[in-house]
Amino acid sequence: MEDFEIRDLIVMAHYGIISPEDKARLEAILASNEEARALRAEIEAAVPQQQALEFMERVDTEKAHAQIFDLHARKVYKRSNRRRWLAAAAVIAGILATGYFLYTPKVTEGDHLYAADHSAITLQLANGQTIVLKDSGQQIVTAGQVQLTNTNRALTFRPETGMTKGWNTLTVPPRLDYRVELSDGSVVWLNSTSKMRFPFAFEQEKREVYIEGEAYFEVMADSQRPFIVHANNTNIQVLGTSFNVNAYFPNRVTTSLVTGKVALETGQERIALSPGKEAIIQNGAESKVQNFDTQITLGWKQGVHYFENAPMREIAEMIPRWFNERIVIDDSKAGEATFRIKIYRHQPLKEFINQINSTRTVVLYYKDGILHCRSV
Repeated sequence: MEDFEIRDLIVMAHYGIISPEDKARLEAILASNEEARALRAEIEAAVPQQQALEFMERVDTEKAHAQIFDLHARKVYKRSNRRRWLAAAAVIAGILATGYFLYTPKVTEGDHLYAADHSAITLQLANGQTIVLKDSGQQIVTAGQVQLTNTNRALTFRPETGMTKGWNTLTVPPRLDYRVELSDGSVVWLNSTSKMRFPFAFEQEKREVYIEGEAYFEVMADSQRPFIVHANNTNIQVLGTSFNVNAYFPNRVTTSLVTGKVALETGQERIALSPGKEAIIQNGAESKVQNFDTQITLGWKQGVHYFENAPMREIAEMIPRWFNERIVIDDSKAGEATFRIKIYRHQPLKEFINQINSTRTVVLYYKDGILHCRSV
């Protein structure tokens, strides 16, 4: 018998899915094969059998078996009972190889869960109608008296007499970004899991938008009409400039100025920024002005997220936005572990997990279909 067949028999026995005939064959092999006994001991040491049996109660081996053969054969053919067991064993062996069971701490009520959203790019009009915007190709939509053109995640429209009034809400889901050209020619880039409320036509006295999440602005100059961005409890006023607003956190707004001038109002103070400076406002009151690195702050526009000595809890906030994956931080030590890391928006999640785990500072693992992070 080949070595891989012996391995499969041992795995099947360990997970309680071995047939009586194969069980008898395995017992005979173990009685005379020292290497087989050593392999069985390694498997039992890595995964306690009780844990393995509990896992099998949650697995549909027939479905797993069917998926494997559908992927590789793309046709239906008769399978013997032995092939069924071997296919199931292959699934278990694959799970075992990934280290699924190596870390399974108990999730408590205090765990920090970062949830993910699975929606599409949507535009909710002032009248309540919702339009689903395609994330590729071209799409032309008529909304009242306004014709919208959506081309490869970029929305354009032009103001016309009698244009529909009211506030529209654009929502960008995880893993995607989106570009909008407003009626005055100003351009806004929205990061993943962000929202913007805006009118199809601005008022004569001022131009206003509301932001949740993160956005980068290139505002057309208009000395007669200031451009105002509302984010949480902060109002950002500009005339013509380019800047980034990060309002992902309910109690914090970070405004980073690239060109021009902006003034921030919190209700308690007014802060003027010059290019290369950013203001961090906490709880709508406490403020801090500092320099910022444009590569780190604006990297998301190019699909790259840079972290410089960032705690895992901060990186965890990004995971649902860029990977559409919920994550639980199991303990405070894991949440405070710091990393210097570069992450790409469209890289496979598996690469990110391997990247973090290779540091041996924390461990990312799955439990019940949820990604967890625990300290080593």
